Amino acid sequence: MKLVFWIPVLVLQVPFLVYAADEAAIAHGCQKPVKPASYQNFAEFAEFNKHFIDYKKCMNLFIEEHERAMERHHQAATNAVQEWNTFLNQNLN
Repeated sequence: MKLVFWIPVLVLQVPFLVYAADEAAIAHGCQKPVKPASYQNFAEFAEFNKHFIDYKKCMNLFIEEHERAMERHHQAATNAVQEWNTFLNQNLN
């Protein structure tokens, strides 16, 4: 029974690993702010601070979006394994 369970799990994981190895990493596209060597006035500091906050928001949105995608992919893989195991149990036992 244990062997019947693990073989499909391994077989189902291989395509995901191959796809992940071939897929190019997606760049975030967020623009990093450039900090001046020294601030000449408050307006210059405020402008850098605004760009800093925008950069942080952009990075956080990118990270959250990809974490949600990762969860969806993991759930899809889990569902496929469960479906395969159910099929095996109903048809081979």
